[in-house]
Amino acid sequence: MADSSGIIIHVPVLLEASGNLTIFGETLAAEKVNFFDSFHFFTAGGSSSTSKLKASTLRQLLYYMDASGSGVNETKLFLKGDVSGVTLMNTQLKDVLVNSSANLEQTFTDTGIDAAIEGKCGVAGRVLKKREANADVVFTNQITSDVSNNLTLGHAVLRYLATHLSGNPQGQAFIKNDEALISQVNGDKVDNSNNVGIVNQIVTELVKDLSDVSGVTFDNSGYQIAVNKAGTNDVVLSIFEQMVAQKPERFDGSHNVVRPFPFQPADKIVVYLNVNVRAEIDTDPSVDSSGVIIASSIIPTIFAAAEYPRMEHTYLDASGNNDVTFSYLNNNTNTDTSNTQRYTFKHSNVDMLTWRVDIELAEDDAS
Repeated sequence: MADSSGIIIHVPVLLEASGNLTIFGETLAAEKVNFFDSFHFFTAGGSSSTSKLKASTLRQLLYYMDASGSGVNETKLFLKGDVSGVTLMNTQLKDVLVNSSANLEQTFTDTGIDAAIEGKCGVAGRVLKKREANADVVFTNQITSDVSNNLTLGHAVLRYLATHLSGNPQGQAFIKNDEALISQVNGDKVDNSNNVGIVNQIVTELVKDLSDVSGVTFDNSGYQIAVNKAGTNDVVLSIFEQMVAQKPERFDGSHNVVRPFPFQPADKIVVYLNVNVRAEIDTDPSVDSSGVIIASSIIPTIFAAAEYPRMEHTYLDASGNNDVTFSYLNNNTNTDTSNTQRYTFKHSNVDMLTWRVDIELAEDDAS
């Protein structure tokens, strides 16, 4: 029987959702309530969604039991489900976040955003467009508002990029590798990044260092034998403590009984994503008459750091030894690139800050 109201459970680890963006050079050449400060907010899942992460799936993934001692000296053991439980979690989480059935939706909020940086990321989670007359211009709609069916994490990143750089979530004509970017963010391929897939990162953090539940054995006192003792996992410990603090009545205190974590429908699993995309052009830098590489000015000229606060540009200076980065976000005074004529342009980066995604758990019997 599900509780009348769900609880909010934060996964206290900042995950990486990165990708590489190639801009059409030819086209442009002519011209705290949170664990982490979060700046953009999304929801996914739920019983009414076409993609569902069921409460029963989490119950097949994580287990707990009292290990030894009593009172303040009592310790807990955490265990993971067998291969089928881990596989099911992977499958359903992919459906919710990165497969074609995913249903990410952007939401707005007036809380949980660091006031010191609010103006540089938008207002109440909204995306900034090009600055005009030294003032922020906010895209007032959700970047997902015109999506009638499904949206993956990769599509949301692409829509953010298009909104920030062109002013419209669908203004993606200048992006050459849009499908590759979507696949990369969703974890379908790596493409020279350290991204190993968001879903894989989440599941790995949840089961890291945990023994398999099928290997539990007990000594004469009813405690788990040390050789099979579950490993330490601070993420799972935090989840356990959050659940106990919000719904202690869900937990059974029997010390020699292995029980699943008591996830229920309408609970929300909150994950945090650090989202950024490296932007490059599809043409080589030009060389002057003396053979010196000249800064390729296509991206910095069209998307000037002072006008696009999410964009920063990195050059190799004239000495060839030092990187120089121009960014409105990180250094409001370092936006003048007029002295970079003989610098070598390296790349640009679009920093989308931290995204919070709330995944609502579906009914156990949902199909």
